[in-house]
Amino acid sequence: MTTLTDGAVATLRRRLNGVLFLPGDVGFDEATRLWNRMIETPALVVQPADTADVIAAVDHARRRRFAVSVRGGGHNRGHRARRRRVD
Repeated sequence: MTTLTDGAVATLRRRLNGVLFLPGDVGFDEATRLWNRMIETPALVVQPADTADVIAAVDHARRRRFAVSVRGGGHNRGHRARRRRVD
Protein backbone atom coordinates (compact mmCIF):
# COMPACT_ATOMS: atom_id res chain seq x y z
CA MET A 1 0.00 0.00 0.00
CA THR A 2 1.14 3.57 -0.74
CA THR A 3 1.97 6.06 2.00
CA LEU A 4 -0.43 8.98 2.45
CA THR A 5 1.42 12.23 1.64
CA ASP A 6 0.45 15.88 2.06
CA GLY A 7 0.52 16.23 -1.73
CA ALA A 8 -1.89 13.32 -2.21
CA VAL A 9 -4.26 14.78 0.39
CA ALA A 10 -4.12 18.24 -1.21
CA THR A 11 -4.80 16.76 -4.66
CA LEU A 12 -7.85 14.88 -3.42
CA ARG A 13 -9.14 17.84 -1.41
CA ARG A 14 -9.07 20.04 -4.54
CA ARG A 15 -11.23 17.51 -6.42
CA LEU A 16 -13.95 17.27 -3.76
CA ASN A 17 -17.15 19.20 -3.19
CA GLY A 18 -17.64 17.29 0.05
CA VAL A 19 -15.47 17.06 3.15
CA LEU A 20 -12.14 15.30 3.72
CA PHE A 21 -11.21 14.61 7.35
CA LEU A 22 -7.75 13.70 8.65
CA PRO A 23 -6.95 12.55 12.20
CA GLY A 24 -7.01 15.61 14.44
CA ASP A 25 -9.52 17.49 12.26
CA VAL A 26 -12.76 18.62 13.84
CA GLY A 27 -15.29 15.99 12.78
CA PHE A 28 -12.82 13.11 12.27
CA ASP A 29 -13.73 11.36 15.52
CA GLU A 30 -17.43 11.61 14.76
CA ALA A 31 -16.89 10.36 11.20
CA THR A 32 -14.91 7.34 12.40
CA ARG A 33 -16.90 6.42 15.52
CA LEU A 34 -17.64 2.72 15.66
CA TRP A 35 -19.18 0.53 18.29
CA ASN A 36 -16.37 -2.02 17.99
CA ARG A 37 -12.99 -0.37 18.68
CA MET A 38 -11.19 -3.48 17.37
CA ILE A 39 -11.71 -2.05 13.86
CA GLU A 40 -8.72 0.07 12.80
CA THR A 41 -9.09 3.82 12.37
CA PRO A 42 -8.74 5.05 8.77
CA ALA A 43 -6.01 7.43 7.62
CA LEU A 44 -8.64 9.79 6.20
CA VAL A 45 -12.38 10.02 5.65
CA VAL A 46 -14.22 11.44 2.65
CA GLN A 47 -17.83 12.48 3.11
CA PRO A 48 -18.92 12.94 -0.49
CA ALA A 49 -21.37 15.67 -1.45
CA ASP A 50 -22.28 14.03 -4.76
CA THR A 51 -21.53 11.20 -7.18
CA ALA A 52 -18.56 13.10 -8.59
CA ASP A 53 -16.96 13.04 -5.12
CA VAL A 54 -17.38 9.27 -4.87
CA ILE A 55 -15.77 8.85 -8.28
CA ALA A 56 -12.92 11.22 -7.34
CA ALA A 57 -12.23 9.46 -4.03
CA VAL A 58 -12.27 5.95 -5.49
CA ASP A 59 -10.19 7.01 -8.48
CA HIS A 60 -7.67 8.77 -6.24
CA ALA A 61 -7.37 5.67 -4.03
CA ARG A 62 -7.09 3.31 -7.00
CA ARG A 63 -4.33 5.33 -8.65
CA ARG A 64 -2.32 5.38 -5.42
CA ARG A 65 -3.19 1.81 -4.39
CA PHE A 66 -4.85 2.94 -1.15
CA ALA A 67 -7.18 0.51 0.59
CA VAL A 68 -10.78 1.81 0.57
CA SER A 69 -13.47 1.10 3.11
CA VAL A 70 -17.05 2.11 2.43
CA ARG A 71 -19.19 2.86 5.45
CA GLY A 72 -22.95 2.61 5.33
CA GLY A 73 -25.29 4.88 7.21
CA GLY A 74 -26.35 2.32 9.79
CA HIS A 75 -24.69 0.07 12.26
CA ASN A 76 -24.41 -3.67 12.43
CA ARG A 77 -23.01 -5.87 15.15
CA GLY A 78 -21.03 -7.82 12.54
CA HIS A 79 -19.78 -4.60 10.86
CA ARG A 80 -21.35 -5.55 7.57
CA ALA A 81 -21.94 -1.83 6.92
CA ARG A 82 -18.22 -1.54 6.19
CA ARG A 83 -16.01 -3.22 3.62
CA ARG A 84 -12.35 -3.86 4.33
CA ARG A 85 -11.02 -3.16 0.85
CA VAL A 86 -12.20 -2.25 -2.60
CA ASP A 87 -9.72 -3.27 -5.32
